[in-house]
Amino acid sequence: YISNAPESVAGLHVLLNSHLSFLQHNNFPEGVLSLRKNFFDKNHKIEEIRKQVDLENPDIILFFGDNGQSDSAIYQEAVEEYKQKNIQMITFIHQVYKTEKSFLDVSVIPEIGNKLLTKQIGFVTPIEIALELNKKGLLSERSKAWMIDNVAPNIANEKFYNLDSLNDITFPSFQNCSEFVWRWPVTKELVPLVKKINSVCHKFF
Repeated sequence: YISNAPESVAGLHVLLNSHLSFLQHNNFPEGVLSLRKNFFDKNHKIEEIRKQVDLENPDIILFFGDNGQSDSAIYQEAVEEYKQKNIQMITFIHQVYKTEKSFLDVSVIPEIGNKLLTKQIGFVTPIEIALELNKKGLLSERSKAWMIDNVAPNIANEKFYNLDSLNDITFPSFQNCSEFVWRWPVTKELVPLVKKINSVCHKFF
């Protein structure tokens, strides 16, 4: 697990501990967590990716990031570097921010994100990830069905809160996913989720 968050701030490992707690609380697979030791190290993430690829020599790499900082560019750099190694690489980018300014913005300084790059897959919920991995033969039909049956309804029925930090929430109040495009078949079971995404991201009610 690689993050550009600093390992320590003023000698305190607050972010390191919070990241570890998040991984453990949500039952992520065991693995090494690497945060920036030097706050000014702009190459931390790509260098850690190189280190892990050389160490593990993987056949498949799944990149997960968001469009708020430089994940899309860093992952694209890694894809280009290793394209001769016959590694299957799939990049998922969480579309948290829009990528273009608008005169309709109500915030004083709206957060502007980064565009998806070549072959990168945008998502706003984990269901899109499950559907894409299943399509590529990396997730079983049973696991996909479990996600649709157990996770999708919770997201579709999720309420909106002003205080994001007090709730488990898929769509935080600051998110602007207006550029997200649904690219998978919509089965009957997925209709409520897609309606929810449209209501949040595209204001279709």
